[in-house]
Parts: sequence; C-alpha cells; structure tokens
Amino acid sequence: MATPTFGSYNGGYALANFGQGGQSGLTYYSDAGGSFKHAPPTGFKALSTKNMPTPAITKPSQHFDVLTYAGSSASQTISNLGFQPDFVWIKDRTVARQNDLYDSVRGPSKRLYSNFTDAEGLNTE
Repeated sequence: MATPTFGSYNGGYALANFGQGGQSGLTYYSDAGGSFKHAPPTGFKALSTKNMPTPAITKPSQHFDVLTYAGSSASQTISNLGFQPDFVWIKDRTVARQNDLYDSVRGPSKRLYSNFTDAEGLNTE
C-alpha cells in the first residue's frame, strides 16, 4: 500500500489531489472514480466513499459511544448506552488521578492502567 508523504521547507506547503475535483484543468476518469490532472495508474482509485466497500458497522453508536456523567463514591449503573460495553475507559475530569480501564474479560474487580507502568491492578477504591 502506498503512503503519501509530504515535506515542507521554510514554511512551504503541499497541494494534494486525491481525485476530489473542484479545481480547473482536471479530467474525470471513470475507472478511478475521480478527477485528476494526469491519468492515475491502473487499479488506483480516487479517495472517496464511492470507492470503498460498504462498512460492516453502519451505526457506530450501537458499538461505541462517549458518555459524561456525574459520579460519586457509591456504586452507579450507567444504562443509557445502546449496547452492553465490553470495554470501558473512565477518566475523572475534576481531579488529577489515573485513568481506569475495565474489560469484560477481567471483570469489574481488575482495572487496566493506560498511564502507569503497572499493567493492571485490583480495584480497591
């Protein structure tokens, strides 16, 4: 797979055309599904959702969501997600403390750490 690379020297800029059109002097190439200044190599396609396969997940909010809530030191049930999460990342937004990550394999008594050298620990709080 080719990866585009751009460099800048002394505040310069790069202009890229991934087949989106919108510029003068471009020709539409139906086999590539986009407009280019020069004919793209055989098999290359414009960067466009028309040239991508239909995604397996059509409603991401049924599989991933972000939720902000006011917590307390008491046990709390969060029930307004549209699915049962297998992975939960909790971050306190009012005080500086570690991130708490939980997954359905380890369960609620073991947490993972994203910002400690320890990989995991018991949930004793």
